Formats: sequence, structure tokens, C-alpha cells
Amino acid sequence: MIWWALTALSLATEFTVATLNIGHGRGSGRHQALQSQSKVQANVENIGASLIPLELDVVAFQESDKAAWWSGNQDQVQSLSTHLEMEHTLTGLHTQRSRLEYGTSLVSRYPITATQSVAYRSSFPLPPKGFVIGIVHIDQQKVAVVSIHLDPRRTNVRARQIEDLYLALQSVDLPLIVMGDFNVEWGPELEGYCDKLDLSAYMPTQTMVSFPKLNRRLDWILVGDGLQFQDYTTDTTTLSDHNVVMATVRLINSTEVDK
Repeated sequence: MIWWALTALSLATEFTVATLNIGHGRGSGRHQALQSQSKVQANVENIGASLIPLELDVVAFQESDKAAWWSGNQDQVQSLSTHLEMEHTLTGLHTQRSRLEYGTSLVSRYPITATQSVAYRSSFPLPPKGFVIGIVHIDQQKVAVVSIHLDPRRTNVRARQIEDLYLALQSVDLPLIVMGDFNVEWGPELEGYCDKLDLSAYMPTQTMVSFPKLNRRLDWILVGDGLQFQDYTTDTTTLSDHNVVMATVRLINSTEVDK
């Protein structure tokens, strides 16, 4: 029994993940286009600086710009990567228009491979959203990580978007983390998504506000088989209209068995 306990301990890996909708760097303002480019750039840099003390391993961002006129064409993901000293990045450009390129992204201390970006169909009048998937290599183990942004208005649209994610994950046979701005609180809808994707939420009925303006929990970190929550917190910030959601996750090798 003792030998197996020691073996199980040696096979366990803990790492810390977080998700934040950075809102194109608009901070607490109503819209990024109503702020100066220098203010937007400074907000992004301040977001990066504020995340450093959290000692994160993988971060999912939503509404992150690759090139946009309102942010002075600042590559916001690269800026955040530099501030966090996390060299591995993945950016999905779900909106690509003249002088506007942005979407969801991942920034990681660990290598990211087998990347995929999926842009949803536009749900008028909103611009397209979407998700990115990357395989993150953590201490010789692999974890599939998703950064996702769902429609804020319509349940039927979100259901269609989750179906797109489900189809994209069919070939992925790894421990899974899906995190991002789901634009929905816990209830039958989100519970159904978790069942479909075989994911678990941390204390889903507990009040953990991630969108202070509406006093709602709209941003989530969800984990699949082989992963356990060790800690889960929401960190208040004035650098975005969303709060940072952070979790320490424990990955257990499939050979860990109590015999």
C-alpha cells in the first residue's frame, strides 16, 4: 500500500491555469474604440503585469487583438507573453476584417502543439467568436487545453457553438481543460454542455462573480477525466470588465491505481 501511494504521488502533476476576457484592452471603459490607442496598449501591459504574481502556467484569453486599429495594431497576445515570460502562444483569429483581427488565445510556459482554431458562424449583429485548441506538454504529460468565447445573447447559438467544439474534440484522447467566457451561468444549459463534453465544474452553484457589471459567473474553467481541482479562485481586476478566474489543477497519470 505504501509503495503504491508513493508511486501515485510521483505521477501527480500540479499546474495553474487561468482565463480572462481582456476586452481588447478597454479596461473598465465602455468600448475600446472610445479610448486612445496608448491607453489600450497600457491596459494590456498592466494586465500582463498584474498576472505575474499569480505564477500561472497556462492562460486563456478572449477578445485578444492580433492587429486592430483601436489598439494601434498591437499584438496583444505577444505583449502578454512577453510580460509573463511565457514564450509559447496560440492565437485564433475568429474575426478578420479590414484593420480588425482578434479572437481567443493561449499563452503557456510549456510547449503547445497540434493547434487548431475554429471560428463560429457570425450571429448577427455580433462579430464571429470561436475557440482554439492546443496540446500543452507539461512535465512529459499532455493536456488538451481550449480557450473559448460563446455567444452572449442566444441559447440556441451557444448550443450550436458547443456542438462545433464537441466535433473538434472527437479525435482528442487526452485530459481536457476548457476555459473561457461562456456567457452563461450554471444551470441546465451549462450543465448540459458539461455532460456532452464530459467535463466537471468547481462548486458550480457557488457565487464566484466573474462579470461584476451584472454580478454573474460567466467565465469558467472546466476539467475532464484525469484532472482534479486543487484550488479555484476569482481575482478581482479593474483592467477588464471581467475578473480573472484561476485554478490549480492536479493531473494524475492513468496508471495511478490504489492496489
